[in-house]
Amino acid sequence: MKVRWIDAGRVTDIRSQSIYHGLGYALKEHSPNTIVMSIPENPYICIGYFQDPSKELDLTYCNKNNLPVIRRQTGGGAVFIDNKQLFVQWVFHPQSIPQKVEQKFQIFIQPMIETYKFFGINAYEYGGHDVHVKGKKIVGTGAAYIGNAEVVTGNFIKEFDSKHMVGALKLPNEKMRSEVDRSMSEYMSSLSDEVASIPDFEEVKKVYKQKCKEIHGMQFIDDDFTDEELLEIENQEQKLLNDSWTFSIKQPEKNCRLIKIHTGVWVGSTSYHVGNQTVNIVMRLNENSVDYIDISFKDNQHKKEIKLLEKKLTNMSLTKPELSMEIDSFFSLHGSDWSFLSKEQWIEALMMIYVEKKKISGGG
Repeated sequence: MKVRWIDAGRVTDIRSQSIYHGLGYALKEHSPNTIVMSIPENPYICIGYFQDPSKELDLTYCNKNNLPVIRRQTGGGAVFIDNKQLFVQWVFHPQSIPQKVEQKFQIFIQPMIETYKFFGINAYEYGGHDVHVKGKKIVGTGAAYIGNAEVVTGNFIKEFDSKHMVGALKLPNEKMRSEVDRSMSEYMSSLSDEVASIPDFEEVKKVYKQKCKEIHGMQFIDDDFTDEELLEIENQEQKLLNDSWTFSIKQPEKNCRLIKIHTGVWVGSTSYHVGNQTVNIVMRLNENSVDYIDISFKDNQHKKEIKLLEKKLTNMSLTKPELSMEIDSFFSLHGSDWSFLSKEQWIEALMMIYVEKKKISGGG
């Protein structure tokens, strides 16, 4: 398969996103399948197609730290992007790649996996569309049908800036912020985390190009954007820079805030009210298991019982039957007079984050 190879080099924040949008809309029957490599010059926050930035982001933090917000046309969550990331963008004719989502991502990530292996990093496919190493995500991907093209995107990361990533998120409390920060450290990786000598991006490009040839038999034609494509890229920039596009999605207020760390790992925060009493819960789920939990009453009462309950719930599978059994056992040992929640209310409160995760991801 012949593929046009465009090394766009260092580009502006908006150009790093407008390229694949523009190529998608400019794609004609005679247009080549194209792989573009680029490095954003300046940092920004990129949100997913279905996200409401006013609900997802601390816009005051973004403004204060000179982080523009760009809403892309692919799905997924908010991500921090800077010049320590090398973008890989495929803009292909739909008939050129499999239409099944799993197969599409598989052919996309294979050369990335082999590139990491070349540099001594034992990378592998995880969750059907991500690349992991030692249980941590090192590549996230996205895909969408844009214009006339199938677009698939990913990146190589030298170093991940979790400070700005966590700082830019709109989170309901500091306990959740601390847990999101800790979880990103535990479950995210980068080149600098895995190898002592970080390869230069020019070297990464060469190896990646070679792996695409070896794995998929791609015959590359080094080229550049056409004038027609550049015009469409510029048109897309005007759209992506417009607040009417960025802020067009309005999501309802929710009592549950969830952040996906990677496939299967989520951090959530919720509040459950009984009369004028409130219990606050911050929880990390690893698949369906409680990986971490922090419970607090509004007035900080009953710390001893709460700590014992947290210990009992940690590492358990979050199902209603198991919760019912564990809370019965806990009340038998420690009594229930201290709690303003009944067993049924505890089950409902503890299941809120899990239920919301199921709504968003179907359990993934």
